Amino acid sequence: MSEISARLGLPYIAQSQAQKHVTHNEALERLDALVQLRVEAFDATDPPADPAPGAIFALGDAPLGGWAGQGGQLAVFGNAGWVFLQPQDGWLAVPMAQGAPRVWRAGGWRPWTQNLNRIGINATADDINRLTVSAPATLLTGEGAGHQLKINKAESADTASVMFQTGWTGHAEMGLTGDNDFSIRISPDGAAWTSALRFDGQSGRATGAAVQADATDTTEGRLMRVGAFGLGGSTIEFSGDIDDPAQLPTGFYRIRGDATGDKPVTAFNLICIRRGGGAPHGNTVQIAMMDGTNKQYQRGWNGTAWTTWAEAYSSANLVGTASQTGGVPTGAVIERGSNANGEYVRFADGTQICWSFGSLSVPSISSAVGSVFESAAFPWTFPASFSANPVVTVDGGDTRIIGSSSGSGTTSCWMRLFCPASVSTQQFARTMAIGRWF
Repeated sequence: MSEISARLGLPYIAQSQAQKHVTHNEALERLDALVQLRVEAFDATDPPADPAPGAIFALGDAPLGGWAGQGGQLAVFGNAGWVFLQPQDGWLAVPMAQGAPRVWRAGGWRPWTQNLNRIGINATADDINRLTVSAPATLLTGEGAGHQLKINKAESADTASVMFQTGWTGHAEMGLTGDNDFSIRISPDGAAWTSALRFDGQSGRATGAAVQADATDTTEGRLMRVGAFGLGGSTIEFSGDIDDPAQLPTGFYRIRGDATGDKPVTAFNLICIRRGGGAPHGNTVQIAMMDGTNKQYQRGWNGTAWTTWAEAYSSANLVGTASQTGGVPTGAVIERGSNANGEYVRFADGTQICWSFGSLSVPSISSAVGSVFESAAFPWTFPASFSANPVVTVDGGDTRIIGSSSGSGTTSCWMRLFCPASVSTQQFARTMAIGRWF
């Protein structure tokens, strides 16, 4: 039979033992030290000069003086001086000074809150959820410059994330899932997941279902990227059919020479304004601009057909060469010119005015015709041709002199000057013709 107890090493009183009180008192002294164990210090190395009765020190690995050779023991100051007790696994000691309790484990005093297998706060922890908390809220507050919550994973292919659940079914997750790119993903049922946002771990660029797949992606609710619809970057190169509204969402495009459809010029820049939400995308407007010029064209789509391309007018092309095709103006609004025959102005609606002030002359008005005198007939070649005979007016440089025209054609006419008195000096005619150039 052992002479001491198995757990605390308390001495037993032997049968017929003399001085039983000695053994009994030794056992009480050990109990007094170990029950509700509290220590003056952990890892103590130097014995105090005047320890209090019952003082207990948890010794370090290499204590000095009267503790030498007792590393790891509990030094208890009793009636007979220092008594050394060997701690056993699971013993809990509370420090007298401020600090956390420690437990004896694996040959040393360890903080009792470290290396725990699991903790359940108002809940039951398990082998997977080793820390489980059931509470209205969880507070992690900062100390010092701030506070960080760290979730570490061993390998890139592992997962380090925060999961949001409803009724234990996952519906949202954010973190590093299977790689080192930060992602936010969602699920309607906890089984099928969609990556809404993914940020590349190297470049920081965003992709995912919440971001445009390409520059012309029109999926509702997606975030626009730089260069979307030709904004914030180079215009979008387009080589498809410009007559198909479905191929050109609202945006800025560079129409290449190999693009098909009715084009105002071979290659140009295009602004498309598509107000029609769904097919056939009615109320679509296209505005075309030529490189290196101020020329601009516009047309519209009503859902079934395009209008004809129409050139927009500005200070750059208001005055220039007037032209037309099939009665539709295709050039400037106003054309003005002059030559040896006079001056002219031509309008985009077809109106044309020609005039000559002082360039036509006659030597005299001296041929008697009844009670007046007339000049010889003289021709006027119009400075610009008409499409039909114009209305011609003529007069002289004097209030007494009038004129008339005859034989007017599309390119010229004949005229005479008249005066109530014979005029033997040279006279100049003032002429004007008004008509249409188409």
